[in-house]
Amino acid sequence: MTLPTPTPTPAASLSWAPRTVETALAALGGAIMAALGLTVDPTGRWLVWAAAVLLFGIAAVDLLIRPRLRADDLGLTLRSLSGATSAPWSQVEMSLRQQSRFGRSVATLELEVDGNLLILGRRELGADPEQVAQQLTALRRQVS
Repeated sequence: MTLPTPTPTPAASLSWAPRTVETALAALGGAIMAALGLTVDPTGRWLVWAAAVLLFGIAAVDLLIRPRLRADDLGLTLRSLSGATSAPWSQVEMSLRQQSRFGRSVATLELEVDGNLLILGRRELGADPEQVAQQLTALRRQVS
């Protein structure tokens, strides 16, 4: 009788997701917009309700793809609406990009996994992309 080989378990795990407060505010904003839709003229009603649907959609996506990014000794797992993608560290390319927008510097974390580029900002990560990049780099060095 052969015993199944145990799967390795990660010693350290980190994860990032949109902040719960922002998700709750999006849902609350959707509810307020839906209620306001009842008080405006028929043309404005559809516009306000469209905004409510958009805010509810943002809140729903935040809840469905939680956590957005997870890292451990074995590699990364990225979640999106199309499913989760996992890759070992050897298949992950990571870079931090700084751009100037509206007079301020905005950082984004760029992850390339299996030829797919995923760009994550502060909103998706719930944290500063620079700090996330530092933590990912430190975890990757521990593994190597």
